[in-house]
Amino acid sequence: MRDFSAIITGDEVLNCTVNDENGFWLCKEMNYIGFSTREIIFIRDDIGSISAHIRRLISLKIDIIIITGGLGPTYDDKTLKAVSEATGRQLKLNEEALSMVSKRYDLLYEKGIISDNKINRNREKMAIMPEGSVPIKNSSGAAPGIMLKIDQTVLFALPGVPSEMKTMFDEEVKRIILKEFG
Repeated sequence: MRDFSAIITGDEVLNCTVNDENGFWLCKEMNYIGFSTREIIFIRDDIGSISAHIRRLISLKIDIIIITGGLGPTYDDKTLKAVSEATGRQLKLNEEALSMVSKRYDLLYEKGIISDNKINRNREKMAIMPEGSVPIKNSSGAAPGIMLKIDQTVLFALPGVPSEMKTMFDEEVKRIILKEFG
């Protein structure tokens, strides 16, 4: 049986101001499609710690790592920087991801939800990804996820907001996993 591990990031989870919904849900979904859960790690928004756990899981040859949280536009969204550090891949603006972000803000603007659809520095941050990342569409939020292959491991980074993470998993990630692993 193939294995997977989850890294749930967020100071708010460890400070107990937000209940985690992602770990159990991912475990159940991954078990259902034939993966054994190796471990679920809860960790603060700390680049060094996240990076160290990613490196450790890659060294264990975990088939799939799923990280939730830390993809948004704010200063404490550090997951992709940690992935970059862990894998030695530079962060670069991903044009496909930028297009996804731009389209999302255009839609929010057209619906009158936001007053400005311009791609500012914070919004552009959501499209800056480690080299080799494949952006994953987020139909219920602004921050794209990523898929990145590292040796024998496939790493996914998804938003921490449970509704966004679950939608992305159901609409995109599950299909990718089944295609990659059968």
